[in-house]
Amino acid sequence: MSQTDTPTSDTASQYQGIVLETDFIYALTAVITYEYVVTFGQEVEAMWLRKWTGATWLFLVNRYMMIAGAVIAAAPYTADTYV
Repeated sequence: MSQTDTPTSDTASQYQGIVLETDFIYALTAVITYEYVVTFGQEVEAMWLRKWTGATWLFLVNRYMMIAGAVIAAAPYTADTYV
């Protein structure tokens, strides 16, 4: 039996995968949040201050579903059960 087949190396490999996935999700959430903060002024001028049409609603739903999805994706990794 080789050293790489031990339960501790499997556990370490799983832990490393969880850490990598968690870091990726946090980075993705940070990039999405940054984009929203930087472009919020443009959004207000272009969408919020104009007549509300179907296109306006579609844009806003699409935009805010993305940030909601990122927050929901990151939420399990911030819970105490994963610490």
